[in-house]
Amino acid sequence: MFQLLSAVLAVLLAVSSAHALAEQAAGANTSSQDEMMLSLLKNIHPFEPGVRIRTHHQYRIQPQMSQIEFRVDSPIGEISATFHDFAGSFSVQQSKQEDTPVLMNVNTDSLDTHSGFIGAMLKGESFFDVEKFPTMTFSGTTFEWINQNCAVLKGIMTIKNVSREVTFYVELVQDDTAANTISDKGDRLTMKATASIKRSDFNIDTLLPVVSDDVHLYVSISAVRSSYTTASR
Repeated sequence: MFQLLSAVLAVLLAVSSAHALAEQAAGANTSSQDEMMLSLLKNIHPFEPGVRIRTHHQYRIQPQMSQIEFRVDSPIGEISATFHDFAGSFSVQQSKQEDTPVLMNVNTDSLDTHSGFIGAMLKGESFFDVEKFPTMTFSGTTFEWINQNCAVLKGIMTIKNVSREVTFYVELVQDDTAANTISDKGDRLTMKATASIKRSDFNIDTLLPVVSDDVHLYVSISAVRSSYTTASR
């Protein structure tokens, strides 16, 4: 089965640019960087000076309003597929970098290519081998905010019992149904995430190099907040 897909150049440039700006600010003055961070947090969730607010928001993914898709290049054109059956949750904290509990389980047999032949091939032993490996997972480890709407999520993806670190570029999406800020007002969170992997890293090497090794993953998530806790210190 094809792996998830190669990071889009624009995404890489966006992440690189954001990090460059952050490093430039840090190089100028460490204290000014702290002030910038405090200012950002105040805009998200006002708090008194000298009091550190740690707000954890637990969100539950809504599969019926979300989508997981991957794309890969082949001699017959780009092949795309989606997974319809998945579940997961994550927590978000108001800090620049955090250890973020993120867990997503995907039913590999729910793969859909809108093509019976390609779908059956991808589900077979040479690719996802869904009978032997019915689930693939992603477990997040760190979540770093670049700015108020963009972040980098790192974690471990497991496919066919092979685990590799994967980095997602995450963007909060503004829409008419959700106030997408990490605050007490945001009961719904909508975000998009992109990632890049090589399928050979997960021992899926059938038809290489005729079919690309690079797999592009596109995730659209709608989640509702199930709980939150706030503590100060």
